[in-house]
Amino acid sequence: MEPEVSGEGALPLTLPLTKCMEAGDLLVLAPELQTVDLLFGSSTPQHAGRRWEYAMALRTVWESGVLETKKIVPPMALDIGGAGSPLHLMLDRVGFFACHVIDPVINMPLESALEKGISAPFVACVSVIEHVMDLPGFVEDLKRVVTPGGVLFLTSDIWNQRDEDPDKAHWHWMRNRIFTPGTWEATAANFCASGEFALLGDHDFSWGGVVLENWGYSLCSMAMRRRA
Repeated sequence: MEPEVSGEGALPLTLPLTKCMEAGDLLVLAPELQTVDLLFGSSTPQHAGRRWEYAMALRTVWESGVLETKKIVPPMALDIGGAGSPLHLMLDRVGFFACHVIDPVINMPLESALEKGISAPFVACVSVIEHVMDLPGFVEDLKRVVTPGGVLFLTSDIWNQRDEDPDKAHWHWMRNRIFTPGTWEATAANFCASGEFALLGDHDFSWGGVVLENWGYSLCSMAMRRRA
């Protein structure tokens, strides 16, 4: 999918929020990367591909209009599974959010957060779902942690199916689950099946041809709004 441009040499004003990483995305995301790169090395070492994921998360904040409902009290944002990630700092910076990380490594699992009544109008979950043992249960919890009218931003590693053998970096402990563009699209369909969530942006689930460090995989993101 080619992004639209306005005027010769102009950058697109928007970037599809539901897509695989494509060549040229980092140029399009230059405004967001100004914030990302200020804070990228502020915590534990990050995979280079996180720059794209974090920038897409910030673009989602602006494109979704989630800040238009901001009151005097800063809106809450949640980074699910973000232990060691600087994303919450980036969200605080661009959205003046009260951003919190929910992760069993530092505080509690998502299930416990829901039991405590925690939810937010903006929820990010970056490269987490491919590591979760109970994926169906985790997806159901993600649906619940987004307040009505709120936005959920998800990313995952995506095996491009180009090579004969699946990329070993994705095998972890779950020997029978590899995310591909097809399974990512199925994940989106799961969220949207009941009509409770709707995808934001253009629906592009094709693999964009960008392989990270010759590891045989790309990255995928999607943004969804929960029905008010």
